[in-house]
Amino acid sequence: MKKSKALAKGKQRSSTGFQVVPSTEFSPGASKMSVSVQSKSIKAATKAGPNTLRLAHTGASTSKGTSAERKANEIWFRKCGHGERLFAEYYGSQPGVVPSDKWEAFEEILKTPLPVTFRLHSLTKGGGGPGGEAQASALAMLRKELEKDLSKMKSIVSPVPWAPLSEGIYQGTMDKQSLAKDENNTKLAAFLADGVACGLLNRQEVVSMLPVMALQVEAGMCCLDTCASPGSKTMQLLEAVAAGSTSNGLVIANDAHPKRVHQLMDTIHRHSRPAAERARFVVTCHRGELFPMPYRPFVKQHEASESQVG
Repeated sequence: MKKSKALAKGKQRSSTGFQVVPSTEFSPGASKMSVSVQSKSIKAATKAGPNTLRLAHTGASTSKGTSAERKANEIWFRKCGHGERLFAEYYGSQPGVVPSDKWEAFEEILKTPLPVTFRLHSLTKGGGGPGGEAQASALAMLRKELEKDLSKMKSIVSPVPWAPLSEGIYQGTMDKQSLAKDENNTKLAAFLADGVACGLLNRQEVVSMLPVMALQVEAGMCCLDTCASPGSKTMQLLEAVAAGSTSNGLVIANDAHPKRVHQLMDTIHRHSRPAAERARFVVTCHRGELFPMPYRPFVKQHEASESQVG
């Protein structure tokens, strides 16, 4: 039992492979190791070069910050805190990934803060129960007002050049920290907050938008999202499935952890998704790798019979 707990706390690569790291090195409230001793161990570990992830872990190793901040720092360190050296060692040795003469430039790009990005929700037609048409009409009016406000901020926000305008993907000239701290960006911050509250946009990283765009989901299709929380890609799927005049289509959103399922439901509620999308939305809680194969509507009966005969 002790060994499994230590394994859960994190691993560190040695010359012979992975080995268990003492849990006190990762515990934010470790009583057996003082803050000064932890700081010395972190400094000793970073003598070979700067390691921003280990330095970030100092916030989780002290009593400073809220409980949520300490927990976030610790989780971040457990996932990624094995150092820039291991990252460079692994990816630098992969043939054809990054040429050695371009590695430094590659690292600098990785350290560049991501810009603020968001996606305008597609306007789904009414349906899916009482009030569907009225809700769709109200969202259309709000969307027009939103687009007017957006046109006044062309100097700091613009559509991404590589995606069709119909996708509604926008990118700001600032990163997240600048958006929160710079007083000049208060108008954009208020715009984003209002857009989310009205169910008109979603703050989402561009890299998170690409999978659904690559799938090219059409109206009326049936989709299974086996790892759906927190819900950004699920909302993209719902918009695509519920588009047009068809009443068909279904999105099964699954996640293995009950808390993450709750987070998914909260996202759909917080973004005020219209009735037409909710009518096509099913939530499950199951391990993705063990998810039972759906028979209908994902596989037509005659297709299944033919495959069984063959």
